[in-house]
Amino acid sequence: MDIVSNRRAIDELLMECEGEVSDESVELIVNNWMAEITSDLANKADNYKYRQDDMSQMQEQFKKMEILYRSARKSLERVEESLKDKMKLAMAQMNVTEIQGNQFKYKLSDSAPSVEITDETQLPAKFCREKVILEVDKAAVKEHVLATGEEIPGVILTRGKTLRVSIVKDKK
Repeated sequence: MDIVSNRRAIDELLMECEGEVSDESVELIVNNWMAEITSDLANKADNYKYRQDDMSQMQEQFKKMEILYRSARKSLERVEESLKDKMKLAMAQMNVTEIQGNQFKYKLSDSAPSVEITDETQLPAKFCREKVILEVDKAAVKEHVLATGEEIPGVILTRGKTLRVSIVKDKK
């Protein structure tokens, strides 16, 4: 059985009985679960690592597929744009603003004007705005707090746990 799903079931059971494990049936379930998770722990640990490796391989496969699909999508986008451009060109050459098919109608219309800036240095200042970006330097904050121990308002330094997996060498 899966340790995590069993743990959730045990948690739900303990909440239902409000933490009271004196009931024989609850005590039996908890004891069986504890025995199960501690039995054959070495194989369970190895199987978790195998599953992690499977997930890692699947991630790599999806990364490769993502690159392939992104490339295919971009190609399709270029083809779509090319088809639109060809339709616009054909309509311009025929000097028409509308073409009606059996199911679809194409209509050329004026788009909203767009602005192209050819030389920013010639623009009057009233058309420019100043942009100020403040960004927290987390590395500097971390370095300062670790070096000085100072508490900085708005900053919490947290430490997590890192799980390292290694191959077991000969057992002696």
